[in-house]
Amino acid sequence: MSETEETGFTSEWNDDCEWPRRLLHVKTLTSYEWQPGNQYGGRKSPIYNAVSYTWGRWKLNDDHPSCSTTPTLPVKGITWVEHMPRIDPEHFSVTELMAILQFAARPAPGYPAAEFVWLDVACIDQTPGSPVYYNEIGRQATIFRLAADVFVWLTTRSSTQLDTWARELDALLDLRANDRMTLNNAKRLNVDPTSAVCGRLDTRRGYVEDLERDPWFSSLWTLQEAFLCPGAIFLGRDGMAEAMKKTMSYQSGEEKRAFYTCILRDFVRVCHILKSDADADMLNFPDNKQANMSAKALQASISKLGITDNVARQPEFDFADTQSHEVHKAIPGNPLSLLAGSADRTTIYPCDRIYGIMQVFGFKLGNASPDVEQRTYSVEELQEQLGVCVLESHPISSQLVAHRDTGQLGRRNWSISPLVQLPQMAHDFWRHVCSYPENAGDEHKVAKGTQGATMRAEAVGGELLASFTGTAIPLREFLAVLEFERDSSAVQLTLDEKWETASFGEFTENYSFSSTRLKRLLARHPQTWVLLLGRIRPPERKKQRSFVDYVTFQDWGLGLLLCPLSDSSLGQYYRLGTMAWDLATIRSIYTLTHQNTTIVVPDAMKYLDGCCGDGWEPLTGYFD
Repeated sequence: MSETEETGFTSEWNDDCEWPRRLLHVKTLTSYEWQPGNQYGGRKSPIYNAVSYTWGRWKLNDDHPSCSTTPTLPVKGITWVEHMPRIDPEHFSVTELMAILQFAARPAPGYPAAEFVWLDVACIDQTPGSPVYYNEIGRQATIFRLAADVFVWLTTRSSTQLDTWARELDALLDLRANDRMTLNNAKRLNVDPTSAVCGRLDTRRGYVEDLERDPWFSSLWTLQEAFLCPGAIFLGRDGMAEAMKKTMSYQSGEEKRAFYTCILRDFVRVCHILKSDADADMLNFPDNKQANMSAKALQASISKLGITDNVARQPEFDFADTQSHEVHKAIPGNPLSLLAGSADRTTIYPCDRIYGIMQVFGFKLGNASPDVEQRTYSVEELQEQLGVCVLESHPISSQLVAHRDTGQLGRRNWSISPLVQLPQMAHDFWRHVCSYPENAGDEHKVAKGTQGATMRAEAVGGELLASFTGTAIPLREFLAVLEFERDSSAVQLTLDEKWETASFGEFTENYSFSSTRLKRLLARHPQTWVLLLGRIRPPERKKQRSFVDYVTFQDWGLGLLLCPLSDSSLGQYYRLGTMAWDLATIRSIYTLTHQNTTIVVPDAMKYLDGCCGDGWEPLTGYFD
């Protein structure tokens, strides 16, 4: 047995090593390099915490008047002392950073102290163009996930302000029931509820935007860290709020619940509650334009955070663990939501839009690739690399998106980019695949096991297209098979913005039913095909109740809508969007109406469920 197999230690450094290349010993401010046996300064496999913060926009240039008088963090044991960044003290001072390191090592009495902290400027070579720099940023996922705790440093909020914000937000949630009762009474008494509804929504938006104004929430690099570490803990500029210290010290008290909102994951859960309440307000007061504007403004502020989809259904999985007495790893959110959120984030260098998020997909691209010759990559090259890799690793999720219309010619709609939006079906599919016992997040198992299409990027005539091979059905025939399904919620349709606008214009609400929208789409694109992406089903239930009995699984067929180019002799198509048909809903309609036979097929359920029959046929080609 090798040393690695026996002890988990590695005898020499390699890019697959789980441990950071360096760790900072807080007491001595010494950056220790990894040594065989996962040792740092003689400590074997030490516990370490990590700090997530933002500083790039406040780095002083050499010609800045204050540059020479602004100190750097006095780290020992590094080779890049002359390249250590000097940060504008208005953002934070070296003294404040050193104090935060002490908090990160031992945030509260009773908390098991960590001798080491991972801090980027002390643990990643800051020398411009350093191969080690690119290699280490390609390992951020491993570094942050191995950390015992991650602390988010909000430099524009004091610990007292953070304390007050958390308490008031928690108190706001306590008033939800009273707010709902007040609104119901106003509705019953025919009293104009505008003031009450808008006031509540605007107050809630104020709490979200108050925290959102901190630059940590606008940095692209911290977006990735937030995704990787949903359990990260907020720190104010001067450290941790007193009540949060009590919580971390395992002391009971009223502070404990209030300061759950100082943990990123729980703040995001609060945001989901607020977002759901806003949905309810729009549903209850559909004709109140002012209330609807306030509700949409709140939802826009929450969406701007870019991290809310990461823990969308985690409470459901936590409940399932509790009820089944099983323990499962936290199920990550859809990484494509991170890409969509990156469009609203700030970065100094354009290429960081790829380098700053590639790790959530497990990729090492451009200069972060092992054994690659170091050179300057354009953001377009890196975007292409990312698109190709995601298409191959996530053949279904990469297509369950809606592309924004940029008006640009040659837009690759097969490829993901920051210009995508994720419909709810994308998140539901992702959670299904990740929590399904036999898939373990592998979309290829879904596609291969259900005759789903295989796809890869391929150069055709000097243009990079997506080639596909799979099973498909004409949309016209699909609709005919569904003739007994009368405008229910059995079909979810998501079109790329260009085709959404072209098909429905500004009157989308007049085509809210999916089957009606499909008919309208078919009228404009009569040659449309439904390419089967995959078929997902709930797992079989066991005699003894288990985790899967408490989790919602989908019973869907998933298809990609493609239309042939009239002037193409290469079997080339253009992409319209995606759709999902809910077999559970269709099955219930059949049970209620006793309708299953259509003019096209004698057994519509079998046709849609098995994705087979005379109408389903092989289809091969390319799409852009």
